[in-house]
Amino acid sequence: LTRTMKENFKRVSLIGRHLTSAHPTEQKSEHSPNTSRKGNALPFDPQAVLKKYESERDIRIRRRPEGNQQYKPLYKLAEQDSRFAAMLKDPWSNPETRDPKHDQVEVTIVGAGYGGLGAGAQLVMNGIDPQNIRIVDSAGDVGGTWYWNRYPGAACDVESYTYMPFLEEIGYIPSEKYAKQPELIHHSKLIAETYGLYQNALFNTKCTELKWEDDLGMWMVSTDKGDRFMSKFVFMNFGTLPNPKLPGCSGIESFKGHMMHTARWDYSYTGGDSSGGMTNLRNKRVAIIGTGATAVQVIPHLGEFAKELYVFQRTPSSVDERGNKATTEEFVANALSKPGWQKERMNNFTIMTQTNIPGTKDLIEDGWTKIFRNLQTEFIERKKELIAAKAGKEQMDLLKEMMMLADMKQMHSVRERAEETVNNKQTAEALKPWYQQFCKRPCFHDEYLTTFNRPNVNLIHDPLGVEKITEKGVVSNGSEYSVDLIIFATGFETGAAIMDCGYPIYGVGGLELKEKWKDGPRTLRSMNTSGFPNLFLQNSPQGTFTVNFVQKLVEESKHAAFMISEMNRKGLARFDVTAEAEDEHCEKVFQKSGRGARFLKKCTPGYYNREGQLSTEKTLSAVYMAPLQFFSLLEQIREDGTCFEGFVVQ
Repeated sequence: LTRTMKENFKRVSLIGRHLTSAHPTEQKSEHSPNTSRKGNALPFDPQAVLKKYESERDIRIRRRPEGNQQYKPLYKLAEQDSRFAAMLKDPWSNPETRDPKHDQVEVTIVGAGYGGLGAGAQLVMNGIDPQNIRIVDSAGDVGGTWYWNRYPGAACDVESYTYMPFLEEIGYIPSEKYAKQPELIHHSKLIAETYGLYQNALFNTKCTELKWEDDLGMWMVSTDKGDRFMSKFVFMNFGTLPNPKLPGCSGIESFKGHMMHTARWDYSYTGGDSSGGMTNLRNKRVAIIGTGATAVQVIPHLGEFAKELYVFQRTPSSVDERGNKATTEEFVANALSKPGWQKERMNNFTIMTQTNIPGTKDLIEDGWTKIFRNLQTEFIERKKELIAAKAGKEQMDLLKEMMMLADMKQMHSVRERAEETVNNKQTAEALKPWYQQFCKRPCFHDEYLTTFNRPNVNLIHDPLGVEKITEKGVVSNGSEYSVDLIIFATGFETGAAIMDCGYPIYGVGGLELKEKWKDGPRTLRSMNTSGFPNLFLQNSPQGTFTVNFVQKLVEESKHAAFMISEMNRKGLARFDVTAEAEDEHCEKVFQKSGRGARFLKKCTPGYYNREGQLSTEKTLSAVYMAPLQFFSLLEQIREDGTCFEGFVVQ
């Protein structure tokens, strides 16, 4: 999989003959079939598919060689234009004036999403008094991404029984397989209430600085509300996709109509709420720019209510069936009742989506695990056969390349779904994704494709993107589309070479974390960094990655809370990573890096590969271990009492 596509052209035909002899063709495709010696045929030509993948990638890269620099950060536009500043304001709360805090707490948690809530819950479970825990968040309540993202149709895309943490602990069962935003924020509030995390929280409050006071052995936490309080420990979160961005086309400031970003939905203009009902759009012409995961959820609701909807697309998402359904009593009794059921499902999802363990039963049975069943089943079975037969390297290499062909079959089925669902053939063709499955985050939705059968919905497809925005609307493919409302579903800033949490963090001797990491992040197991005592990092590199991102947050929070409880139990005041332990860990990360980057470099530009600018050189911004292996390591060092090895503890 790490060879270039051109090197695979010749061998992939041989792979096709192997695979088609076991899997006869289902039906003809838009490409000439690849015929085997036995007369069977794939429903596509692998060489033509690879060339199409390469062509689609190259078009985008030639048009936008500057990568992430093509976008305009919303906060920078807000500095010069009040309309963009309004798009950054919190529309969901009315902050009350309060006196600044100048007190002391044991633990400060910056961020009130599932990461911060997970840290707080684990701390309380480990005996920390919730009155000594302070959550600080710029939002008006807990919820993180589900506080801000209240666009129509907002819902989790990993099943809720796996995604929503602490379900067993708080005795909560989601109402459906894919919980929607109101239920997700309700669940977030339940976690905060159950563990007493509201008691000392500061909302509508932005952290402006963390500074280690060495003489006091504590952190000084400063905020935009004048707070300056001390904290023995700090959890900080780099956040996932925190800063909205806008397309880098000209004229964006000139538009005379209404504008909004999906992360700050303006229901005062559209009417309705996150369930839909946007009746104010009945006489409005609406443009939505972007067709990523958020847009896939939004567009069906816009299509239902807008007088005219123009969907501007550069690269289509891979959209497969979602199959959402209500949670039944029978399902709860069979799958969600025995002790430990949620951890089992979390692990099962991660095994199915990230680990090749033959014979694992699929407990989840959704679009995610379907992908991996299709990709892995034949690969795993053939591998077992070849190992048993003591096959040579050439045969094993061929088997790995068969995996790529299985990926082609999966993506072909997604393209067929678009062709079979969308009536207009030109529109259907433009909605077909031409890249390998995990070049972009897969999407699952049951109403997205059918929305393009509505007479008021128009797909404007141009791989080069929107040309410009005018006073009246949007220009693409040389045509101007006059609209009343432009919605930016253009995502968030990603891929910064130096991770930036939005405020400075000063460690021992006044060293700023950003300065320390100028040549790449340096940590011990992702969560701690030398020279910054009693500080825990969330969403930092050099640990692991999970498709179900919450599982990673929960496991790392569990480990950090254990370390704090152990320090309290032993009467310890301070820990810091040794330079030697950090260097050793960084060297391991560096040597393992680059493999995934080589795959992503071949992909159509997107936030996974920094819009085509991802380096394939070895890097410190990489994962250390596969997720379940990493979680087992953390559990092991907790159990054998070695979690402070590699630290100086006082």
